[in-house]
Amino acid sequence: MIKFFRKIRLQLIEGKNVGKYFQYAIGEIILVVIGILIALQLNNWNVEQGNKKKLKNNVEILIENLQRDSSQIVRDQRRMERDRLILDDYEKRVTDPQANLDTLIKIASKEYSPTVNTIEFTNKSAYTTMVQSGEINLFDKELLQEIYAVYSFQARTEMGSGNAYEIYMYAVNEYRNSYTFKTDVDVVSSGPLYDQIWEDIDPADFIAKFNSMAAGKRLNYSQTENGLIRVSEVINDLLPKLRELIKED
Repeated sequence: MIKFFRKIRLQLIEGKNVGKYFQYAIGEIILVVIGILIALQLNNWNVEQGNKKKLKNNVEILIENLQRDSSQIVRDQRRMERDRLILDDYEKRVTDPQANLDTLIKIASKEYSPTVNTIEFTNKSAYTTMVQSGEINLFDKELLQEIYAVYSFQARTEMGSGNAYEIYMYAVNEYRNSYTFKTDVDVVSSGPLYDQIWEDIDPADFIAKFNSMAAGKRLNYSQTENGLIRVSEVINDLLPKLRELIKED
């Protein structure tokens, strides 16, 4: 094909037909431009198809990550609710008109567990990969803001949970400086000698420190659950839109 056009060009030059030569030259330029435009169009199409494939893969993994987050939130909420019911039972028993110091000592020494788990969202593989690769920008602006909102609320919840945990653990350590838990691994952890430990305590100090610790646990759950509720809401709003995005493809 190139030889064919070159032959025509040489014939026009040798024939000194300047007008036809210029017409031919313009036509050749137009053909080159058309060829470039077609190549660009094909390249853009290939890029677009590649981006669609990347977006679909990312969305599928993102949906899976968010579903796991939702399941984790449900488990965390159930765990906190069980522990809150236990705290409610403690409160009911110690506020009963028949309650005395021994009532609280029994709760503190034989029943109370100081364990509290912090919140951490670990299912972020899709989001982290998309941010690092820049593929996060394949989403339209509105959907992108909703994705950012999910992980922003997750980060705030993790921070709030961590702060509440530190406050609670301070109260736990203050209590532990003078008293013990059923979960502590001590040589004297039960029996008459263990009971003797609780006979020589300062009632006012003991009550104040236990109350501060239990209140800290309630506060921890309250602040943490508020964050979990908000994260759950934004995830539930986002998931149907992500699923629709796959259907459209």
